[in-house]
Amino acid sequence: MKRCLRWYPALLAAVLLIGAATRARAASPEATGRQVRLVVDVGALEVVLAQRLSVALDEQLRDGLREEGVVVVDDAMESMIAVRVEMPNVELRDYVVTVEVIVNGESELVADAEPCDTCTETQVVELALAKLPDALTRVPDPVVVVPPPEPEVVVDQMGPRVRLDLGPVGFAGMGAIVG
Repeated sequence: MKRCLRWYPALLAAVLLIGAATRARAASPEATGRQVRLVVDVGALEVVLAQRLSVALDEQLRDGLREEGVVVVDDAMESMIAVRVEMPNVELRDYVVTVEVIVNGESELVADAEPCDTCTETQVVELALAKLPDALTRVPDPVVVVPPPEPEVVVDQMGPRVRLDLGPVGFAGMGAIVG
């Protein structure tokens, strides 16, 4: 029993340190900032063009979101920004850009099939980037949960306790009370 009491302060300090580190990680800017998932859909374009546009859009949109203080995550989250690029007329190089914000399963269009006539790939990326601030206004701020304050831990400074033995009268009294 005395051996357990000797390790108690060290064990208590370790538990408190682990709890403080967990709270510090939860309060980091990445964990508390706005987080969105970015989806770039260029599946309706020819393969070579789709690869080039997909890489350019993904890089530029991620950089634009970082500049706005938004963390881009790859796993499913409550908020998602989807950018879809299509080309209904390949000969005229007419692009159509759709930017959509999905929050908790509800979809809201920021740019619904906005045409970009005779645009270059760079202009398509610029058009999508221009819609980014409007899309971010539709992404809600995260709900910050403040943990309750921890109760103050008081270490018992009284020393070892003396165990009192019950005699025959004590056992008889307990038997009379219990019945």
